[in-house]
Amino acid sequence: MRVCYKKTKQFNLKGKFMERDNININQHEVLNIPPCSSEVPLRITLIIISIFAWIGLCFTIIGLIYAAIFGFIFLMMHFLFITHIRASAVRLSPEQFPDLFFRVEKLAQKAGIENLPEIYIMQQGGALNAFATKFLRSKIVVLYTDLLEACGEDLAAQDMIIGHELGHIHRGHLRWHSLTMPGRMIPFLGQAYSRACESTCDRYGAALCGDSRSALLGLTILAAGGKFAPKVNLSAFVEQRKIFGSIIMTTCKWLSTYPSLSERLLAIDPSLSTSPQVSKIVKQGETKTGIFLSLLILLIFMATIAGSVVFINKIKLSEKKSRVLEDLENLSYVIGLYYQEKKEWPSPNDDTFPDVWKKYMDDTPQPIDPFTGKPYIYHIIDDKTCEILSVGTDGIENTEDDIIYPIYSDYLSTGESETLD
Repeated sequence: MRVCYKKTKQFNLKGKFMERDNININQHEVLNIPPCSSEVPLRITLIIISIFAWIGLCFTIIGLIYAAIFGFIFLMMHFLFITHIRASAVRLSPEQFPDLFFRVEKLAQKAGIENLPEIYIMQQGGALNAFATKFLRSKIVVLYTDLLEACGEDLAAQDMIIGHELGHIHRGHLRWHSLTMPGRMIPFLGQAYSRACESTCDRYGAALCGDSRSALLGLTILAAGGKFAPKVNLSAFVEQRKIFGSIIMTTCKWLSTYPSLSERLLAIDPSLSTSPQVSKIVKQGETKTGIFLSLLILLIFMATIAGSVVFINKIKLSEKKSRVLEDLENLSYVIGLYYQEKKEWPSPNDDTFPDVWKKYMDDTPQPIDPFTGKPYIYHIIDDKTCEILSVGTDGIENTEDDIIYPIYSDYLSTGESETLD
């Protein structure tokens, strides 16, 4: 892996320049570390898909409401988690574990991070882990003490772990979480992007620690622990990746958010493998296949959603039509009673008809056309015929979808409804 350098300066917790006797802050170099080749294409794909997904949610009121509810819940859970870290973990500073703090600061400066994130150490019951996160504009790196202890006296192995998390900060992986959330939920695509990010950050860790042996040790500790990691036969461990030769195991690999540790070791030191290396063309083919499968699943998902929407709309349309027929029956009943009493049709005037309805139906609300939200249309055809109608789905009278209920003075009890097709 080729690493380039450029001049920079040193900064403190607040992003201001520091002066210390034990570190010559003007002599540090910023490393130009290339990302994993698939990270940027996958990120662009995720962003494009996610933007369309968010736009789609904006046109779906129910979906937008659910997104807001779940977003609020996740935000509160994350807020509680951040509160726990800030209150219960130990934050590094020039006064709190200064040796470790200044090493982290130096690594951050070499990575090109302008504002040092909050760095915490905490114990987690023996878990060998570290992670980077953010809350609003604050970026946070948490190092588990068990992992730091497992590295022993090998400070470069610790730097591998620290550099990996700083890579997440510098590459902006945390910045895109909210925007790319819909895309990251797509099988294969979200996991492929996550694996690419982890591979990029392994490059950061290896470059910042400056020692490939220690970089390998830092990762091996995650697999075997601090006591056994130095004794691991790395070449034999790397050969374990051959289990991905089958279709089932390859599918499981594509559904994982992390590359396997055996593959991560090989990426740092290709000489560990005695078998032929997977060519760059094959790796690019895997990436393209992953993107294709993700897009295929997305299309199937979208088709399913579209089909569901059509099906639901048909059900709603059927319910509205049933309601219309019931309403027209009730209206014809009132009109029939009025005709039998007055020997004339009630006036179609919108101002007078409500009084007619109320006279016979008391406090029962006058029916409203579900397609328009307005009263049904009422016409007097002649002395012996009138009709009530709903304008149907298009909301326009005298079109094919009108639902017409004619009423005849000679057959008031047998009025029939019909849909003009």
